Amino acid sequence: MAIYQRQVVNKKRADGLRTGKAGVVYDVYIKYKIQGTYKTYAKRGFLNRREASVHEAEMKLKFARSGESFAIQVNSKRSVSEYLTEWLESYARNNLRPTTYAAYKHNVFRYAIPAIGAIKLTHLNAQKLDTLYNNLRDKGLAINTIKYIHRTLSIALEHAKSYQYIPFNPARDVLTKFNATPNIPAPYTIQQMKALIELVKETYWEMIIILGGLYGLRRNEILALTWNDICMDKQCFEVNKQLAPGCDRKQITTAPLKQDANNGVRKRIILPITKQVLPFFEQQFIQYCLNKESLGDSYYDNNLVVCRKNGVAFNPPVISSDFKPLLQSLQMPHIRLHDLRHSAATNMHELSGDFFTVGSILGHSLKSLGLYTGLSDGATGQYISVRLERKRKVLEQYHEAVLGTSQSNTYDY
Repeated sequence: MAIYQRQVVNKKRADGLRTGKAGVVYDVYIKYKIQGTYKTYAKRGFLNRREASVHEAEMKLKFARSGESFAIQVNSKRSVSEYLTEWLESYARNNLRPTTYAAYKHNVFRYAIPAIGAIKLTHLNAQKLDTLYNNLRDKGLAINTIKYIHRTLSIALEHAKSYQYIPFNPARDVLTKFNATPNIPAPYTIQQMKALIELVKETYWEMIIILGGLYGLRRNEILALTWNDICMDKQCFEVNKQLAPGCDRKQITTAPLKQDANNGVRKRIILPITKQVLPFFEQQFIQYCLNKESLGDSYYDNNLVVCRKNGVAFNPPVISSDFKPLLQSLQMPHIRLHDLRHSAATNMHELSGDFFTVGSILGHSLKSLGLYTGLSDGATGQYISVRLERKRKVLEQYHEAVLGTSQSNTYDY
């Protein structure tokens, strides 16, 4: 079975009317076997590849339920580059989170297509994939990065096998071993977190360290947090989105949080603003108002809590890469930016011993919590409900250990 692209001189619109302009349409062809005889099903003229892919999948399921068998209808001219590009647009873009889609796209265009893109899809084998991985390792690429590239290609090729574009998935037969243990730095202790916050005082890093190291927020969650998400009256804030990859940082777009394996949607996270951290939020809001007032029309008001002085969002990869030289200049032990989250989790658990509340603060799914404790999904969801005040107690215990009790001033919001 296959989807073919075709140029037409007068393309139709979705309502069936002619546009009077040339364009591209997509045709679906499915070769199947019934009572020993091969037949071909065809439907032509889909306006986009996604519609064609959906129809192809529906017809495949219909034929399978009727007991008809399929023959592989191979487009012998299709290259790996053509297939991967089609797969990204027809499947990955529409079925994956924006961050996952961006990562898959990066793996495909940065590493896969330059090396194996010209190979015919039907000629791709495990040996060629092993050669790709070995060459990437010889160039100094980390084994975990190569493993993620392999995972991307394996998923794409498994879909090609499911649609019977290829008879088998060559990624399943590679000999490359991806068993290297990642070198994850030890999380910061309470004393180290205290020293780091003191060293970045009154810099743009301060609020990033507070949200990452004291609450365990992820990088893109920090960079997408807005003042609309914060309720100073109730002294709490909501984590409900992340910065979309590749967005215009002068006028940002956001993406949903990581999906929960239970129901496909991760619930919003409500976190308390503790008395120890309140002064940091207050000062950050004052600085936001001052920057907005002083720059006037030159201020890009995305309403962000953490941003540049002109309101432009920080570039996420740059923030991550700049974190290493920051620690070097401060003579602090090396950790990655994401290890601030690990530090928050470790320190909160050591102080409180409350695994469920710490997991709830971090936004872990109930299924993940159940896996660690041996409870079933149903039992976890039924009996574990972490209230805001319990989160506040755990967080205040940690924040007190790092910051001590701070007296905050009152501001008119």
